[in-house]
Amino acid sequence: MLDVNAAALDGIPALQGVEYLGEIRRLMHETGTATGARRVEPRLRELAAFYPLEFDVNYSHVLALELCRTRDDMLSLWLELHERFPRELKPLRYIVRWFYRGKRVDEACNFIEAVLPSVPEAADNLLEKGELYCELRKTERAQACFTQFIERFPGDVRGRISYARRLKEWGNSFLALSVLEGINPSTVGSHASGQFIRELRDGMAVLAKRYDDDSLKSRHTSGLALALAIEKYASKRDEPPATNRLGKVSLITGSLAAGGAERQIARVGIRLTDAFRKERPLAGVVLTEPCHVVLKSLKSAEGYDFFLPAVRRNDVETREIDDFPTVRIQDLALGDDEISTLLPMLPKSALYGIQRMVNYFRQEKIEVAFIWQDGAVLFAALAALIAGVPRIVVSVRGLPPSLRVHLFHPAYHDMYRALAVTPGVRFSSNSEAAVKAYKDWLKVDNLNFSIVHNGVLVPLLPAADSDVDLWEKFQLSNADATTTIGSVFRFDTDKRPSLWIDFAHAYLQRHPRTKIVLVGGGRMLKEAKEKAARLGIIDRVLFTGLSDNVGFWLKKMDAFVLLSRFEGLPNALIEAQLCGVPVVTTPAGGAADTAVEGVTGCVLSAVEEVDLEECCDKVDEVLGFAQANPEAPTRIRLIAEERFSTEAMLLRTVRLLAGLYEGDTLT
Repeated sequence: MLDVNAAALDGIPALQGVEYLGEIRRLMHETGTATGARRVEPRLRELAAFYPLEFDVNYSHVLALELCRTRDDMLSLWLELHERFPRELKPLRYIVRWFYRGKRVDEACNFIEAVLPSVPEAADNLLEKGELYCELRKTERAQACFTQFIERFPGDVRGRISYARRLKEWGNSFLALSVLEGINPSTVGSHASGQFIRELRDGMAVLAKRYDDDSLKSRHTSGLALALAIEKYASKRDEPPATNRLGKVSLITGSLAAGGAERQIARVGIRLTDAFRKERPLAGVVLTEPCHVVLKSLKSAEGYDFFLPAVRRNDVETREIDDFPTVRIQDLALGDDEISTLLPMLPKSALYGIQRMVNYFRQEKIEVAFIWQDGAVLFAALAALIAGVPRIVVSVRGLPPSLRVHLFHPAYHDMYRALAVTPGVRFSSNSEAAVKAYKDWLKVDNLNFSIVHNGVLVPLLPAADSDVDLWEKFQLSNADATTTIGSVFRFDTDKRPSLWIDFAHAYLQRHPRTKIVLVGGGRMLKEAKEKAARLGIIDRVLFTGLSDNVGFWLKKMDAFVLLSRFEGLPNALIEAQLCGVPVVTTPAGGAADTAVEGVTGCVLSAVEEVDLEECCDKVDEVLGFAQANPEAPTRIRLIAEERFSTEAMLLRTVRLLAGLYEGDTLT
């Protein structure tokens, strides 16, 4: 090894050969969790500085930074590593992933073609090119690379194995089997590859006992495996009795980002913790244990911890699944050989949850797993069944994923149908519209659903200096404005921020003396600002970014407009009315349930094809409420308080968790 900095870095022991590589392996073994990665990263940083020309050390250090989940500049770090070691393939996977996360797919494709040109001569390069296109979900390009590899290097089984791995991941294990035909797993040279081939063949043999060839060819095999595993555990369960003593509840979701569902789970966790500490029964139910709020990730760099300060301020116990130790399948004590054979066939998310959460559920003696949103159900539901959690409540917050293509996973349909007939599993939603949509999608009779409307607090109105300054500057630059229209939402696909800017442009053409206030952050915020600038309205629109003081901004509005494509029961609409602000909304999900038509707001006629002229008309109509009756804001507020109190939400939630839900089934 080339020791270039020995004279400059006194105190760091020189490592050579096997000793040096051995320490790297030992350190990387500890990076199985984010906490472990943070613990060893300083030593890896020292070694990287000591050996700047050694790829293994520098790669291990950047990988540890990746696993720490605290940096927001990982793409730059991986690109820098690639520039220093351009012949190494390992950094390419991470570079492409970060391009994909940043919605920079075209740049990623250009990068791949630049570093791995068409028809590469080296087998390794062609194989890696296929894998990189898989990372971008460019399935056809990836398949072309794999098939080209198989044709050009017929004696190299790595191409067939890599292709089969991806086919399995894409849910086509039937075709993966045929790709591997004739390969002896004992002679492939890699233990992991041999194990993969055996697991695939054994798993498909179990599925073949339950499903015919047509089903295995045409349906997502990972979804079928997940459904079959759920069915096997369902057959061993009984419906738990209702109780007036509630033990440990685990509230599980992906993150505490700035969203409506995340706000509700934080609110439930805070109220349950408060009731437990004060020994206060709720709906006649005594809480005997503190609850947990369990999250996949709390990466502050991606805004996943927005509600975490409020949760921790109220002493709610939190857990981060990324920090749970990973347990091997063979160490989970499943007690069923067929289940053990099925697990490697599951979607990655489900396997992620099983290997991390089964022991958590068992060790903490969780009595109720309260799982929020589709993605969390995928990684947590089967883990809860395996651990024997008596009651599982699945909370779906909007329309089914079948109607939200960007959030869809092919395993969802089979998973939900299996859960729907599993004893001890109950579904919950915050709107009747969502319940009906799920029922239509799943086509399960007597679907066990309870409806728990959101509980919304009257937004606090702290006059933060930064907010006051921002508002006063905006007022001064729009001194002629007589009306303020606004909204609060996350700038992402479901909320359609681009459409909102189109509406703002149309309304300003009709009423030039109008101010617009948009509160919220998200990946599409920059795009919305750029569009407002192109349309020449940027001076009339205030983008506040994320704000803890939503009530302050709502009180500045004369009307509130939400143009979502998909919704559950939107908290933002309720909060606006709690501040006495009339609303205009699309009929997405349960949005229409939040307003009293012609009294507290108006609902547009369509979700998909929003008529901007109609939207402008409706805004004019709700602005007329206060003009016709000065008491209108007070009336709007009182109606909202009566319909959406946090106390009613909390009591209904506790009854649901305790199994006291007679009469709530939607049949």
